[in-house]
Amino acid sequence: MEEARLSDVLQAHAWLETIDPGEYARRDRALLGADLSEDEETYTRLQHDLVRQWRIHRDDPLPDHLRQAAKLAQSLAWPGWAPAARWIGGTRTPSR
Repeated sequence: MEEARLSDVLQAHAWLETIDPGEYARRDRALLGADLSEDEETYTRLQHDLVRQWRIHRDDPLPDHLRQAAKLAQSLAWPGWAPAARWIGGTRTPSR
């Protein structure tokens, strides 16, 4: 399975962290576990699952304050913006 595009993964993480911090924390721990154990298949599957969920639900109606916060977080979570890319750990850190 091919890895999801980094821009989609970053935006999906920003979206989920804004609308459901508990689920974001659970997924972040699962990604970290897969990364540290070097389980490429699980890591890739988790990325794809998150991006798929984001694509399905990113346009769902939200309370105005959450919708604006999610849009802002997604716009900031773009490759090259270092604070948004900190979740990428271990061997996943983009090289520059």
